[in-house]
Amino acid sequence: IACEDGQEPQLRDLAAELNDEVKSLAAAVGQIGDGQLLVITGLSLIDRLNDLRRELTALREQARAGKAADKARVKIAETHAADLESQIVAALKRLEALTASLEATAS
Repeated sequence: IACEDGQEPQLRDLAAELNDEVKSLAAAVGQIGDGQLLVITGLSLIDRLNDLRRELTALREQARAGKAADKARVKIAETHAADLESQIVAALKRLEALTASLEATAS
């Protein structure tokens, strides 16, 4: 099999993995002919690849959902902080009014 310069080691590794898969299937189904064995091996590998793609898609969706949930939590926290800030401002105004009232009474 031809490949670009420098890709020979990768090609050898891929061929070794394919060989391992073929041997594993041959042990499971017996000798059914090289052509059929290679087709079954290819289908098996594609099936695993598709499983991994589905898993990756699910993980991406979970990440997006997590980010959306994080955004919602941040929004809630910001709203809560704004509410607390307005309560603090109102309490300070009441304290200032009480202080002024006490100073007026003391005079």
